[in-house]
Amino acid sequence: MEEQKTIKVWVDGGSSGNPGKSAIAFVIIGNNLTRMYANLLKNEATNNEAEYLALIKALMELLNYKINFSDYHLVIHSDSQLVVNQVKGLWSINKEKFVK
Repeated sequence: MEEQKTIKVWVDGGSSGNPGKSAIAFVIIGNNLTRMYANLLKNEATNNEAEYLALIKALMELLNYKINFSDYHLVIHSDSQLVVNQVKGLWSINKEKFVK
């Protein structure tokens, strides 16, 4: 059996105020791919929204590179306890825009 390749993703988001001016960032390393991204958000966001948007943007970036997620072991690093526990299914999601 072929060993599964690994892609590592680090995501972070933050807000100055809650809601307030916000920014997101991510780093992707793996599959001969290194991608770094950081951006100020146009709209105000809460810290939790910024954390989620960083994860969503990173996953969308992988889709742009036509990554077939079933071919890879995807390791995502986040310092947001909320995002991690919601993605794992341990906590419920209240904001409808993040349920999709």
